[in-house]
Amino acid sequence: MELAKAINTAGLYVIGAFEESTSNTKRIVEDVLQLHIKDESLDERFRRRYSYKELQELESKLMLIAGKAEKGKKDVDRFTMVLDSVVRLCNVYIKLLESGCVLFTSWQARFLCDPKRPVCAFIEFGTEDNIKQLKGRRNDTDDVITIMPEIAKFMETSLDNWLQYLDEKRYEYQHLNYYTTDQLVILQRELAQCIDGNDVDKIPPFIIPMLSVVKSDCDIGDLTDALQKANIELQTLNRNDEEICSDDRERDAIANFLSEMTEAGYTETVARAALKNGVPPTDITNGHIWCIENEEKILAAEQENLKTLGAMKKTITSEDILSTLPSSRYFDLFSKKL
Repeated sequence: MELAKAINTAGLYVIGAFEESTSNTKRIVEDVLQLHIKDESLDERFRRRYSYKELQELESKLMLIAGKAEKGKKDVDRFTMVLDSVVRLCNVYIKLLESGCVLFTSWQARFLCDPKRPVCAFIEFGTEDNIKQLKGRRNDTDDVITIMPEIAKFMETSLDNWLQYLDEKRYEYQHLNYYTTDQLVILQRELAQCIDGNDVDKIPPFIIPMLSVVKSDCDIGDLTDALQKANIELQTLNRNDEEICSDDRERDAIANFLSEMTEAGYTETVARAALKNGVPPTDITNGHIWCIENEEKILAAEQENLKTLGAMKKTITSEDILSTLPSSRYFDLFSKKL
């Protein structure tokens, strides 16, 4: 009972790939789960570490004890609920790894069991050079017990989407159907190490026979050539994506600039004139200054253009319009052709 209480107040669950898997053995919950807890006999916090097997044994003992005594049942229930959510997360995480979803290759989650902690969940993506972290904060109704199932549900949806994506790619690229998902994960992992066509000699020898299913008598030269071509195509796609993103950002900046200027009381004509005269769409301050200095001139020119158009409309008579029509003889011939 005391251990369950200690876990509920000072436990730290960690889920992630603690060691990079290079073998083809299946991961199990034991491989991706750790529980750290403060040990009063040690100076450092969270030095005592429990494996999943130890947690299962603890859960079994607690179930027996809780059935006989009412005292401490609340702590046992909380421990069990959290552990169930942790195991659910571990299982879907393993499935994502086994299916080759690279978004979760460098994923790790940490959960603080203490219900008084303002931040109880930490999710990290990426490597040491580029780690992105998300934090889950508790409130009056949510803590680690409610946050963990929501994260598990999101990851289960991600798995479904990824499997659907794989099915679509297998349909689009028929050669993928020569391989099982496990084999595709192996190819993905090994070929990614030399995507630019370099360091091909580091590829394990069993990869070439796997690729021979697609190309008979495949050798290192064929693989190098294919990787280099794929790298060139990838760079082209990245450049195109960057150009599209750049265009989107420019459109968004222009729309935001026009919105800012019109909200400040200037007409869209004045705002567009500012852009036409070299004011960057991201420079809102100079946009205001330009509009203040040139608003009267732009509006006056606009009024002058409207007057000119009005005068032109008044000078055009019905005779002018009739004179542009074809002669009646030509019109009759044209009608007969129709």
